[in-house]
Amino acid sequence: MQPIDGALIQFACAANQTVRENLFVEQLLKNITKENENINDLFQRIGNDVYETSHQKQRPLLINGLKQDQDIYLNYVPPPAPSEFK
Repeated sequence: MQPIDGALIQFACAANQTVRENLFVEQLLKNITKENENINDLFQRIGNDVYETSHQKQRPLLINGLKQDQDIYLNYVPPPAPSEFK
């Protein structure tokens, strides 16, 4: 499967694998609320966590068509504005 420009798709498991537990959903919910997390890093960590938690039986498939030089963040929280000194 070829990446689609501008899209990031992650499947719960690779081709020819089956999923018996909700490991992917558990790891997604555990990680998705983290602030200022680059989306590439986030989904790579989710995939690694699922793989390790399943004792290497479930490997999520990540198809990344995002630009590699473009940072995309979920739950971006801008730094606080500098306070004015009085």
